[in-house]
Amino acid sequence: EMAFHDTSRSGRIPTMTDYHGYTLGVLGERGCALASPGKAGGGASTLFYRPYESWAHTSEWRVSLPPGEDVVAVAAGSTWVAAVT
Repeated sequence: EMAFHDTSRSGRIPTMTDYHGYTLGVLGERGCALASPGKAGGGASTLFYRPYESWAHTSEWRVSLPPGEDVVAVAAGSTWVAAVT
């Protein structure tokens, strides 16, 4: 679980609960990127991005990688997210 405690910008404390087993993460300028490894038995590795301030209802996104390809590092800038596999 991740929680921010500076409410000076939006007046609320956003929280995230990990339901996917994320083991990697980065806090970028505009959002956070999280990644989970592939599961034994063929489950896909997942890359997830959630902006701090949402301008649209569907502004977060998730990508499942092909079987056998795992995210080993993540990075995020102001306009991009990168994953090393």
